[in-house]
Amino acid sequence: MTRRLARLAAALFLASSLHACGGDDPPRASDAGAGDGPTSDSAGSDAPPPQDAGTDGGDGGERTDGGTGCVGERCRIVEIAAGWAFACARRENGQIVCWGANANGELGDGRMRHPGGDCTPAEEPTPQDCSADPVTVREITDARALGTRGGLSSCAIRMDGSVWCWGLSTLPPSTGSDTLVKRFVPERVMGFGDPVRDIADAWTHQCAIGMDGSVRCAGNNDSGEIGNGDTMEVRMPARVLAASAELGAMRDVELGPFSDFSCALSDRDEVYCWGNNDAFQLGDGRNDHFSCTTGGVTPHDCSPRAVPVDLPDGLTGIAGIAVGSAHACLWTTGGAVHCWGNNASGQSGGEAPLHSRPQPVAGLVDVVEVAAGGGFSCARTRGGTVWCWGGNLYGQLGDGRTDHGTTCNPGMRVIDCSRTPVQVADLDGVVDLAAGPAFACALRNDGSVWCWGDNDRKQLGDGTREPRARPVRVRGL
Repeated sequence: MTRRLARLAAALFLASSLHACGGDDPPRASDAGAGDGPTSDSAGSDAPPPQDAGTDGGDGGERTDGGTGCVGERCRIVEIAAGWAFACARRENGQIVCWGANANGELGDGRMRHPGGDCTPAEEPTPQDCSADPVTVREITDARALGTRGGLSSCAIRMDGSVWCWGLSTLPPSTGSDTLVKRFVPERVMGFGDPVRDIADAWTHQCAIGMDGSVRCAGNNDSGEIGNGDTMEVRMPARVLAASAELGAMRDVELGPFSDFSCALSDRDEVYCWGNNDAFQLGDGRNDHFSCTTGGVTPHDCSPRAVPVDLPDGLTGIAGIAVGSAHACLWTTGGAVHCWGNNASGQSGGEAPLHSRPQPVAGLVDVVEVAAGGGFSCARTRGGTVWCWGGNLYGQLGDGRTDHGTTCNPGMRVIDCSRTPVQVADLDGVVDLAAGPAFACALRNDGSVWCWGDNDRKQLGDGTREPRARPVRVRGL
């Protein structure tokens, strides 16, 4: 394992230790490290000139292109995604814009420094770049899907089914190099079996679904999160194997913020998970699959092969799944939500500290989407409202409150939380939802993007570094 990957593994160890202690509220984004220089030539002298900052401060005034170079109806945002401390959005015309942290090239525009973009924490000697204003990702003009899931990099699927990634990633480039690189501009990556139907890109591993429904993953594998049957690091994507019988065709694969487990939804409405199981996040009620060790800590249960989640009797019509750092959720075509895994912050709903199998989340009806963050979860209803539950350390529940009359103890600190869903303030007409470790974003039907929660890397896009307990509009879109 390279020293740089070992550094990421140490960050994963921090996350894992929080899981083991019963909590998974993330460390600040500034603790994610990786603030040193680029490891590839992607950030060379051909970087574009600085872009103008957006003129819209999020107050609903006249819209401009915000310096992103796009004007017209097809500039409309149609999809959003959230990374570790940054967010991205896909336009109808296939362009992608990103904002927030950029220490590892997360913004994908080829620059290592952005105007007014110093997000260096006081205790860090190395400058760390960010941008409060959305900037356009280079090279990609025909994206049809985003795969960002709370990590330090992003991937997009282009119209021809090829995968292009930027940021800090373990994925090898098309040249076949096995070097862990920071990509400040997107580069095509190989090995997923082009064309690709779906992709998810998280902390130190990535997974994608091929056109035949097979799942392939690559990256760190200390907890078996690649699913290929062992725990050795995987640089070229390997096919996920089932613990028993044959893994059928999958239609969705999901990873989460600093997660070291993976889940997929099959064409037969079966849910499979593999990787770390220290908080029962595999959802099959067992904790005796296999022994894994991450970062030299006490061995924990894991499964290096996909195991079926033990769904409640009679549960049918699974519409989708969402994965957090140590918990996961599903929602049904009938609008019900079930979650399992870590619940120290109430992110899986109810009072029990853990759910070894999917349990219903009370108080939710007519749900059409769930986004799972670090220690919280959010759901979008058919009517366009958003409801969140779990930890509220940075205001990520979005209802404007900092005291819900309930406290949770994830790890070694007591925080405000809500074990039942609360409605996010000032939001309606929401058509897409995304969650990072401690912040969330929503896309409204008018094309505007609104974010709330942690903001130490300007990931909320409002021009400040202040956390927000109510949604603020991303400026410059």
